[in-house]
Amino acid sequence: MDDADRVRFETPEDVELSFDLAGPGSRAAAALVDYAIIALVVLALIAALAGAGAIAVRVRDLFDPSTLTELGGFALAVLIAAVFGVNLFYFVGTEWFLSGQSIGKRLFGLRVVRDGGYGLSFSASLVRNVMRVVDMLPGPYFVGLLSVVLSKERRRLGDFVAGTLVVRHARPEAPRPRFEGVRYSTLADRRYSLTREQIDGLGREALPMLESYFDRVERMNGENARRLTRSIASRLAARMGIALDVEDDAAAGALLEEVYLALRERLSI
Repeated sequence: MDDADRVRFETPEDVELSFDLAGPGSRAAAALVDYAIIALVVLALIAALAGAGAIAVRVRDLFDPSTLTELGGFALAVLIAAVFGVNLFYFVGTEWFLSGQSIGKRLFGLRVVRDGGYGLSFSASLVRNVMRVVDMLPGPYFVGLLSVVLSKERRRLGDFVAGTLVVRHARPEAPRPRFEGVRYSTLADRRYSLTREQIDGLGREALPMLESYFDRVERMNGENARRLTRSIASRLAARMGIALDVEDDAAAGALLEEVYLALRERLSI
């Protein structure tokens, strides 16, 4: 892939992360899958509303262009609110629980990340998906697709506002043997009791960052290796709420090893 379709971030830990940007074609294909699912959910919801008497319309009549003009103001408002609510709930819910992926994005190997390569937060997902209302104007995603095509980093307006990117997410290759055969869950001499919440809070991007750290630190001299280890360990400890004496090289190194093992095990589930 051309370098123009790749984005690179330098993390605060001085480790480089790079991603291949998702193009308009793969994003459109993923969106078609997502909106097919949303359409089925909306039809089921409308059927339920009609059955409850909230709107006086039969599901099969929705395929008649004259139906919307015949609906009363309240019924039309209920219908619009239902469509918008399902749309927002679907995208925010799936991106949050699937770590930046909707069902369509997962099928096409795409993922939403924040600037800097960080995992998608709930607030960023909410903002980018509320902005779909603007990206959809004036027709089927005209503004959004135009923004993706013209933007250097393939962002729609929602991505600009939320500070997010859609990238290609290839399944990671098996890492070269490191701590081979060791699992965090069976590690007998742990120094830290890492919780699932602490590990999940780091995001998937922490694993390739630690892989890069281990690759780099093996080629560095003693003092530079210690500085890099302390820098990364202190930042990860702060993000996980762990008290760490960064002057204790053994404690810093143990934290990085245990976090790596816990992440590797967690993401392999």
